Amino acid sequence: MKHTLHRIILVLFVLGIALVASTTTVPAASTVSDSGTSNPLTDRVIVRVRDEAGVQAQLAADPTTFADALGTRVQASLTYVRPFDATTHILAVTGVTTQASFDRLLQRLAQDAQVEAVAPDTRIFAQIEPQDPGYQRYGWSFKPVTPDNYGANLPPAWTVTTGSPNIVIGIIDTGILLNHEDLAGRQISGNPGYDVIDDTAVAGDGTGRDADPSDPGDYVTEAEAASGPLEGCDVVNSSWHGSHVAGTIGAQANNDRGPAGVNWVSPMLHVRTLGKCGGYISDVLDGLLWAAGEPVVGLPLNPNPVQVANMSLGGGGTCSSFIQDIINRVVQRGVVVVVAAGNQNRNVSETIPANCNGVISVAATAQSGDRASYSNYGNLITLAAPGGDRNYDNAIYSTINSGLRGPEADAYGFYQGTSMAAPHVAGIVSLMLSLNPLLTPAEVRAILEATVTPFPAGSTCIGKCGAGIINAGQAVEAVARQVRRVSFTTEQSSTREGSSVTVTLRLNLPAAEPVIIPLTIGGEAQPDDYTLNPPQALFPAGATETQIVVAARTDTLQEPSETLILGLQSTAQATPSAPMQHTVTIEDVPVEPAITVTPASLAFGDHQVDTTSALQRIEIQNSGSATLVLQSLEVSGAFQREGGDCPELFPADLAEGSSCSVDLVFSPTRIGLHTGRLTVSSNATDRPTSIALSGRGAVPALGYTPTWVHIGEAFVPQLVTITNPGRAPLVINSLTISDTFARLDGSCATTWPATLAPGAHCTLQITPVVTSATSYSGTLSIASNVPGGPYVIDLSGGELISPTHTALISTTALSITDTMVTMEATLQRTAAITEALSVAYRVTGERPDGQGNLVLARAMVTFAPEATEATLRLTFDRFSLYGVRTLLLELGEPALERDAGTRAQLALPLEEAFVFLPLIR
Repeated sequence: MKHTLHRIILVLFVLGIALVASTTTVPAASTVSDSGTSNPLTDRVIVRVRDEAGVQAQLAADPTTFADALGTRVQASLTYVRPFDATTHILAVTGVTTQASFDRLLQRLAQDAQVEAVAPDTRIFAQIEPQDPGYQRYGWSFKPVTPDNYGANLPPAWTVTTGSPNIVIGIIDTGILLNHEDLAGRQISGNPGYDVIDDTAVAGDGTGRDADPSDPGDYVTEAEAASGPLEGCDVVNSSWHGSHVAGTIGAQANNDRGPAGVNWVSPMLHVRTLGKCGGYISDVLDGLLWAAGEPVVGLPLNPNPVQVANMSLGGGGTCSSFIQDIINRVVQRGVVVVVAAGNQNRNVSETIPANCNGVISVAATAQSGDRASYSNYGNLITLAAPGGDRNYDNAIYSTINSGLRGPEADAYGFYQGTSMAAPHVAGIVSLMLSLNPLLTPAEVRAILEATVTPFPAGSTCIGKCGAGIINAGQAVEAVARQVRRVSFTTEQSSTREGSSVTVTLRLNLPAAEPVIIPLTIGGEAQPDDYTLNPPQALFPAGATETQIVVAARTDTLQEPSETLILGLQSTAQATPSAPMQHTVTIEDVPVEPAITVTPASLAFGDHQVDTTSALQRIEIQNSGSATLVLQSLEVSGAFQREGGDCPELFPADLAEGSSCSVDLVFSPTRIGLHTGRLTVSSNATDRPTSIALSGRGAVPALGYTPTWVHIGEAFVPQLVTITNPGRAPLVINSLTISDTFARLDGSCATTWPATLAPGAHCTLQITPVVTSATSYSGTLSIASNVPGGPYVIDLSGGELISPTHTALISTTALSITDTMVTMEATLQRTAAITEALSVAYRVTGERPDGQGNLVLARAMVTFAPEATEATLRLTFDRFSLYGVRTLLLELGEPALERDAGTRAQLALPLEEAFVFLPLIR
């Protein structure tokens, strides 16, 4: 996106913090260890007992009685937990809920005659909020929401996750400063991404497409803007746009420099699609496909497909069916596509690709919560995110370079734009997927919209910028609640002390807010005979572990081997997992089936029309704890079931922990994208489980260059190149040369049939077999699996014949259906000739350079006696026109020079050509 670049020199200050520990003496022989003026509130204390009057011996013999007696003296409920060392022990505290009452309890314990020292058993958590100076000073867009700061609320999200190494974030942009101090090492080793810019003038790095996504700068000089391929472009310095976006998503955290990114762990994959004066949407879409792991002609397959793609780019226009098909293909593969809404202060319906279906379109807000003055708006916006507005704030601070043209030194700068808002969203989506990588793009969008921060009263974004401002803490917590589980263990160090046992409970994910889970005792034992201390599992914010003590109300159990069942009641924040038994048996949640289907989507890629693909397998697993009843398996679209061991008659049972397979094939009947679904109905869910299927019907194509070969009087052999610009194998059944010419050499096969892979070519060297210099002619005929053949190349030699034209092309017209292209032309005589007249014609399909043209038709058209006009009507199969730009109609023999009126070019519409796409500027 275009925006004003404000370049400034930054001076970074490293902030030092000194921590001072102190000890407070109480008016008794005992002491309270203190880390400040007040003791941290916790549910346990550390007590050192005096070794006198037999206290240690009494404690070792009966720790429960010691704890009860001490609790009685200090007016508190204390439970023995475990020994710390020979003289020090851990006691649990129940019923103390305020800071003041906890401080008073520590004072009373310190004054007890049997206690030498006491300290809180403080909970310690990892430092989550980053200490980077750029984040601390300029990171308003990441910080929690206050009346004066409408940030994205990242700190609570970081409490739960800072990312997963298994999630790959795609950045479709200007490339990357791989060696920047805040970005180095944030890529996949051996695969930082790809440069897919095809136009070397736009690329500016001296090469075309290659595996180096480094950003050489997207500057345009005055000389470049004045003439040449960049004529008319704006004169600008390098923006380092892709690196600024990358810094917002994934700048290194806690490295004492610059800002911190949204995601601290997940690798970033950089796809360079924009360069000098922008870039072609075709390169952008190729880059998106490559990032998603889809095949792209001429590029190696990406071994590390992305799960979320950030596209901080766009251009004017409506979303064509071609662009929409590519986005559909990527989204159906499971990739969440995040797109900047645009900076033109207009309705987003005029901006691609933000106005396409299936993308998350992001508007920009200022620190105040108002719409940024430049941001596009409208009903197609999904939500807003901080993008900065210099009317209200200092914009978005991130990673750039000091070079005005090529890279020079690492730097940081403030940019504003929807380009800056989008990576906030993409980074937060990557955190959500780090918790649950099985989320579909539709599920991600629904969670984002349901967890936004509402726009403040009077905001200029109300009704214009989607659901609200993205809220990372709420979005990540919503995902965490879906996958958060509780596990239970009695560790080896935990032993039965009298009639009690300590059980450790663990959350697999921390929570940004405290989690409280009610506990119950059940099973064969009588619940009234036992107590839980505390009576409920409490996980403070950010904690993943807590402990409870299960104790008998009498000194000894009625049955030493009696088993208790510790039950957890499900809450919105956590759900119980399978039981683990030791001295205490922990009760599971009600037994129920669950279904897991892998993979979540299936892409068959390109496959030839009217053939059947190889098998691909989907596994269906009963991941629950009861029998899974399969009620139906249905396949839609151009896909069929061809095997697997899943049942074919329903209903059918799938036992707990078992799985079965479904083998599918793809059988396209037309060219283009095909979609379908495998739908599984079962007793596990109210709604069927749906797996997206996709594939593209492909056809071979034939091209050759030139379409007419003239040897000339010197008898110098000529080269013919045959290409396959299609997406399916081209089978050449024969190459036939007439008697006056022969094959001399070349790389094409000599036995038939032979196959050319998509994008491949071969050559033939043609020479005449006559020795005279008189005029002679012949043909090279190509028979293949491409409809409409065989295709013929005219061969001639010797002297050229002077033209004598007898007809001209008057009018032409083109009509197109789903499968056919029809061309009509009206021809007029050039002289008043009354007898019948036959005129030779030829129709050539023209493709881009390197893909090869082909002769689609060559014959005669006849004028009736005394008729001044004749009509030529030809019909072509669209499969034979793959990639064709124009149809060229020519009158006269191939060897003749062409006069005005004897040739006409008919351009195919954009959707038929498959090659022309607008330039993003």
